[in-house]
Amino acid sequence: MKRLNFFTGQFLEAQDFLDEQSYHVEMRRRHNRLQTGPGVLDGLSVTKTAAKEITVAAGTAVDSQGREVVVLIPQPVNVTGGAGATVFLTIGYDETQLQADYRTKGAYSGYTRWTERPQFKVQTAPPAGASAGIDILLASMQLDASGNITSVDPSGRQLASTSLNGALTVAGQLRARGDATVGAGGNGVLKVRHVNGKHFQNDNNDVLYLNWDTGQPVQIGSATNASLLVTGNVGAGTTTPRAQLHVRGVGLVSDGDGYAVPNGRMASGSLTIGSLATSFGGGSGWTANTAGLLLETAANTEIVVHDSGHRLASIMYYEGDGTNRFTIGRDMGWGAISTVAINGNVGIGTPSPQAKLHVGGGAFINGVTIGADAPGIDYPYEYESIGVTSPNFNLRLQSPNAVVVHASGAQRLLVDGRAVSVAGDLNWGGSRLSPDQGGSIELGGTNDTAGGGTPYIDFHFAGQTQDYNARIINDADGQLSVDAPRFHVGGVFVVEGPVDNGTAANILAGMPNYSVIMAVESTQQGTALVWYWKDGRGARRKAWDQGVGF
Repeated sequence: MKRLNFFTGQFLEAQDFLDEQSYHVEMRRRHNRLQTGPGVLDGLSVTKTAAKEITVAAGTAVDSQGREVVVLIPQPVNVTGGAGATVFLTIGYDETQLQADYRTKGAYSGYTRWTERPQFKVQTAPPAGASAGIDILLASMQLDASGNITSVDPSGRQLASTSLNGALTVAGQLRARGDATVGAGGNGVLKVRHVNGKHFQNDNNDVLYLNWDTGQPVQIGSATNASLLVTGNVGAGTTTPRAQLHVRGVGLVSDGDGYAVPNGRMASGSLTIGSLATSFGGGSGWTANTAGLLLETAANTEIVVHDSGHRLASIMYYEGDGTNRFTIGRDMGWGAISTVAINGNVGIGTPSPQAKLHVGGGAFINGVTIGADAPGIDYPYEYESIGVTSPNFNLRLQSPNAVVVHASGAQRLLVDGRAVSVAGDLNWGGSRLSPDQGGSIELGGTNDTAGGGTPYIDFHFAGQTQDYNARIINDADGQLSVDAPRFHVGGVFVVEGPVDNGTAANILAGMPNYSVIMAVESTQQGTALVWYWKDGRGARRKAWDQGVGF
């Protein structure tokens, strides 16, 4: 590449001056092409100034050939396009020779200047293909049905970029009015280090400020797979982070804005997790939507509340491995949680409880009180159902097998109520209360179980402490005895069945003295009423002969 060289006495021709210009123009454009990408360098904002006119402010752009496009004063541009169309305004480089610069000197004539000027175009599509980088997009415009401009949108404006293959050293301020890309098309690292440098007098040294005092967001990456790696603490809302992530304010983890946080319903120090558009969990095993909040641990983990230095209260303690247990309200040294209040029904072993406490399975309960204001399970107006749900009963125990009610030791099972209704047999020991034949009591045994001992019924009178006041006894020979100081019949006393002397003697033999038998005895004349009794002299007999018919 040659550059013009001058010496004293050299004869210069017009081409020499043209070569001089060409050299500097080409070197400048080469520098622009290699270091600056096509786009706006400064200014060139677009505003609507009439129904079908916009004005481009003064500014500078560079195209893909390195040519500078300069607008010295604001330039009006007429806008035309189809009804309701979107059109695009571009700026490009143009050079021409104006008649005002044409000169004649003797036999010679020609243009004394090249005029470099911007070329504006209103196109129906943004630059693409061969025109990309030659025509620089400034704005898009929306037209109405009459072809008038309704809006100007500069968001697609093409800004110039700077490309460096080596290091960039800046002794003063470095400002980027547009995007700054590090490592375009490959890997790149942005390192910021200003030893003993400060932004303000009271700032710490070596501080990197991004969008300082602008209120604009800082974006890391253009896709969801971009990572921000920080060695040290990160503070959000605080300049003195105390942990690797320290947030002073309201926390939100969501796939959108949610409702509570943007509407000022959460206080500083709170955390909102979830989504108004997505439901979480409810599956089986690991899924792509396993849970809304997941705690992972090697074995055990705990959720604890700290109430401003007074105590630590365990909400939930989980023990994994072979234990597999949740504990609510564990004692952490300040005592266990005293009360857990639940408004609504509680289901154990059932997903749809029908009462305040609904147990779908077996239960071991110590100290249960139902229907009274006492410790235990208190249901004054509700019902407790085990095995079945029925609001017709305060307490219903039902099982496909046996229901066992056991009072340990010498304690008695007391049923305190207006009535006890048994829809079936009531069994205790070897005895049974059965509804067959209208209702019967079987003592000592049943038709399926042999009797044991001598069954009897004891009667106790109020105010007397004794083994019994009167007793009805069933002996092994079928004899029914009444053991009482007196036997009173307040109606008709009926004796059935004949008795002779031999039968009476056998009966009295097993009875104590002063025992009496009344019977009807057959005689030759018919029948007689006979009294048999036993005293110290043996068995005695007294008969009344056949009476008179009536």
